[in-house]
Amino acid sequence: MICPYCVEDIPPNSTKHATCTKLKDREFPPFYIDFHAEEYSRDPIVLSVVGFTGHGKTVFLCALFDYLDHYLIRVWPKFYNQRLDQESLTTVDTNLGQLSKGKLPPRTVKNFPRPGIFRPTHLPRTKGTSKLPLLEDTTILIYDPPGEAFQTESEIVEFASFVKRSDCVLFLVDILALKESVPREMAKLLDTYLLGMRRLGIQKGSQHLIVVYTKSDDLKVSVPEFRGFLEEHADLNDYLNERLPPSLANPDEHLDRLEGISKLLEEFTRTDLNAGRFIHIANDWFASVSYTVVSSLGAAPEKFSNEDGKPDERLTVNMSPRGVADPLLYVLAKSIKKPKLRPPPPPRPPDTPVLMIALLIGAALLVILLLVLSVWWIVGPQANEGNPSNAPVTLATPKKENVNQAKAQPSPPPGMAYVRGGNFMMGTNNGDTYEEPAHSVTVKPFFIDVYEVSCAEYERFVKSAPHPPPRGWHSEKCPPGMALQPVCNVTWYDAMAYAAWAGKRLPTEEEWEFAARGTDARAYPWGEQWNERMANVGGGASRGMVNVGTFKGASPAGAYDMVGNVWEWTASDLKPYPGGQLPGAPRGELKVIRGGSWREGPEQATTTYRGYLFTRTSKDYSATGFRCVKDVTPSDFK
Repeated sequence: MICPYCVEDIPPNSTKHATCTKLKDREFPPFYIDFHAEEYSRDPIVLSVVGFTGHGKTVFLCALFDYLDHYLIRVWPKFYNQRLDQESLTTVDTNLGQLSKGKLPPRTVKNFPRPGIFRPTHLPRTKGTSKLPLLEDTTILIYDPPGEAFQTESEIVEFASFVKRSDCVLFLVDILALKESVPREMAKLLDTYLLGMRRLGIQKGSQHLIVVYTKSDDLKVSVPEFRGFLEEHADLNDYLNERLPPSLANPDEHLDRLEGISKLLEEFTRTDLNAGRFIHIANDWFASVSYTVVSSLGAAPEKFSNEDGKPDERLTVNMSPRGVADPLLYVLAKSIKKPKLRPPPPPRPPDTPVLMIALLIGAALLVILLLVLSVWWIVGPQANEGNPSNAPVTLATPKKENVNQAKAQPSPPPGMAYVRGGNFMMGTNNGDTYEEPAHSVTVKPFFIDVYEVSCAEYERFVKSAPHPPPRGWHSEKCPPGMALQPVCNVTWYDAMAYAAWAGKRLPTEEEWEFAARGTDARAYPWGEQWNERMANVGGGASRGMVNVGTFKGASPAGAYDMVGNVWEWTASDLKPYPGGQLPGAPRGELKVIRGGSWREGPEQATTTYRGYLFTRTSKDYSATGFRCVKDVTPSDFK
């Protein structure tokens, strides 16, 4: 479940977020709880609107809500945009009331505390003829930060940290406002945004960018470059003059039309604005880049001096927004995710009558078999070879091969190693507080994956389950060149879903440590001394994430990369060891991760070091993967 105010993950069925950094202990709107409280509810879409001061972000959002309420409902039967909380209802109503009187809405304050919470309802069904997925009713958390929040990377971290949770980011660009140098100012905004995102832990390819050119309200306020561009492309000019394009009735058809417009506007950006650097940076960083143009008001506001003699603006004609639904359609196309998969139900036992009949038949056959063996033993050859009829009968000693079979090692499934169970000392008395104290633990035998789950293996799961791909993937395919690298950017629930699909499970913390260090309390899987050639760990031979099994520091069980490369999820909750404590541990659904990654140093890449993460949150998972284990059954000895 996502807190609607700070977009951090919180336990399912929460009614408020006690440690929220935006609105601490504020009760969640009941409508929001109805749609998103359950563990397997679809997460809301987080939409961030980015732009410098004066680029029309607030006016654009007002125009969008006006368009949804009064125009889009004409072509989308039964559609309406529901406000899920009182603040969203009041803000939209107040701003639209101001615009109806010709007054422009006030700019967003710098320390704005919360998003708008809306739910487009009764979205039209798509036919799958375009890139648009099936449209389903979904909640949207819309953040409208002030332009000042994007002046520097530190201000982004302080005032706009929520954008790290966005799948789509709207970049609003008012060409007229970029007076000094349009290409330089556009690149500056993008550069600053990327600096802030990297500071927040966002990885390349994890977001989609939608560039929205604003204030094409009237050719009077358009720059000469755009006026000339429209004259050369009459189709685009005609489109901007359409208040309600007929193609909107068919979202698939309309999105195809938008793709054509996007290519035209990208060319405009490259040639007319000379902003090639902006294009290249955007294409390299984002999963996709699209371009649109909107007319929020439909006409230019008139400038005048107010009673205090200060410059002001007012709208002298009725607001007539155009194109403002297009960015939203892009957001829906790129952000709607498949629902979270519930774990499969346990196999249903046979009906009682069938089970009873099977048991009776089995018992009867067993009795018959015992009678036959008894008769054969009494009257068979063994009884007639020198044994008097009243001599005691002794059972034959089991054959030697039967004794050896009972002690045989089971055959591991492909790609797994056998870990003989036993007792060992878990933890250490020479580590940090979370690793202490050392204590005796017993584990049962199990199988463990020799390597961390790779992107190629996870891709098969994504396609066949089906399951949403990790951030940074293009559709259902892993990025080129990463097939043999460990999958990362997966939540604990993602790892659990994969394990269930593969017929396995995540290891407990005890199983993980036993498989990593064996029974001799070694600090590293290969022994007691650190060796940088044995693991992909920062400070040594690390060059970022590498293919699984590249480093040969195998554990006693024969598992590779038990330390380094990526952290590994376990099935265990973060709890203190018996007699230990966890000072400073945050509250929430925390799971233990083990092994360190290529980013950590040797002191964290040990067999006893304990890390932790929230099971599903906006925190950085780019260095967290997993491997699976499987229980040993009698059939494995055959």
